[in-house]
Amino acid sequence: MGTTPTTNPAGTIYERALGVEFSRLHPQLQRFFGTHTVAATGTFAEAGSRLPWLRPLLAVSARLGLLFPEFERNVPFDIAVSPVSDAAVATVRHLRFSTGIRTMADRTTLVAGRLVDVHARGLLLVEMVVTATADGALVARSGRARLRLGRALVPVPAPAVVLTQTYDDARAEFTIDVSMRVPGLGEVFAYRGRFTTTRQSTR
Repeated sequence: MGTTPTTNPAGTIYERALGVEFSRLHPQLQRFFGTHTVAATGTFAEAGSRLPWLRPLLAVSARLGLLFPEFERNVPFDIAVSPVSDAAVATVRHLRFSTGIRTMADRTTLVAGRLVDVHARGLLLVEMVVTATADGALVARSGRARLRLGRALVPVPAPAVVLTQTYDDARAEFTIDVSMRVPGLGEVFAYRGRFTTTRQSTR
């Protein structure tokens, strides 16, 4: 991943994955990613896919808690991050669209110093390369993707996903931008907005 793992085995998976780069994060991001349990609420300025023809496929993925077919602006949401083990956290997001609530759930695991996001109830595994930028943001980019078929993990092509999380000092809010892009099509899915934490704890 290009980072030096921290020697602190009690650190969060993000501290261990970022290593010495963790100290480059904005102090509020260090607090966010340095705690094991987080709850937050906010609003996505926009969420979903702008491509109507793609929505039937997204409706199928929604059944697995992966993506969703809706596209709306000003979507309220909440997020909860909780530890599963010393090397994994579970994240659950509830997005409140005008047509109902969509849930996106995944698990992030630290494997040999790398973060692996587990989606679709364990069927899809995507490695995420995390870095801290010079201005204190956290950026995570998707890497190798594999599909679980029985006991086998089969490499599969996957869209390029980039997550950027920052902190706005002027508004005392976190910002998040997640973009999924496919060559030749551009951005096929995204959600971006602002949130504040309602609870954080070390365990």
